[in-house]
Amino acid sequence: VTTLTTIGYGDITPSTNLGRFYTMIIMLLGVGVYGVVIGSISKIIVSSSRHKERLKERMQDLSMLMKHYEVPRKVQSEVFSYYHGMAKKRLTDNDQKLISELPTNLRNELEVYMVLKLVSGIPLFEGLKLRELKHVARFLQQEFYSPGETIIHKGDKGDKMFIISNGSVSILNQNDEIINTLQSGQFFGEIALMMDMERGANVEAKSYCDVYTLNKANFEILVDKYESLKKNISKVMVRRKSDNDKTDEDSENSSKEILELEEKVQTGKTTKKKITSSKKTTKKKTSTKKAA
Repeated sequence: VTTLTTIGYGDITPSTNLGRFYTMIIMLLGVGVYGVVIGSISKIIVSSSRHKERLKERMQDLSMLMKHYEVPRKVQSEVFSYYHGMAKKRLTDNDQKLISELPTNLRNELEVYMVLKLVSGIPLFEGLKLRELKHVARFLQQEFYSPGETIIHKGDKGDKMFIISNGSVSILNQNDEIINTLQSGQFFGEIALMMDMERGANVEAKSYCDVYTLNKANFEILVDKYESLKKNISKVMVRRKSDNDKTDEDSENSSKEILELEEKVQTGKTTKKKITSSKKTTKKKTSTKKAA
């Protein structure tokens, strides 16, 4: 038993049958406790990575399936990108199923707390109390977008703002060039919503995006109800106006520099013409003298 349990013989050994029996029982109990501890730790490690292992197996099966049917690499990349995006977004495979089994009141309360952290990090809702943030969270609607899908078209009416939960979006100019990229936790579309104006740029999903939207009707309800939200709106508007003024000033300075450069070029051309004309006159006079 001592050899089997790898306990070790030690300096003191039992000399009677009763002592030997007692020692064997203690050895077996010790090994049992040791095994239970190791087994529990192993179970914890396996449970924590269970979702990842399932996802890995699913990805391998999916890869074999697409190779068998000779699916183009571009489509394969989009499929894998979708699954990776879903893996980052969810903790388990059955998040929605777990939530759906709860009573309606508890389910609504849980869904509010799931987006509460996202809402509290937005400057527009900064300083709002927990009760007020929960009210904001209840008004949010979830939307999904695929890579390349247009979220906002330039010229559309600004009837809602967007909060990025997962993924990234690109803001495009008139030439469809990327001028800015927004990531998870950032927001856009709030200026057109607050000022009741048309969208000033196109916004396109760069990856699979999970966004929350707040429409104009609910936004106005929140503004009318909470004074702190009105103050935050004023701060955001002042900050945006300052940014726009700075941009206009930079544009004006750039225009002045361009005009000065053009003037210098024109002056250079005029000077060059005068020098050329002077040289021609000098040559003409010299030729006249030689002829005389």
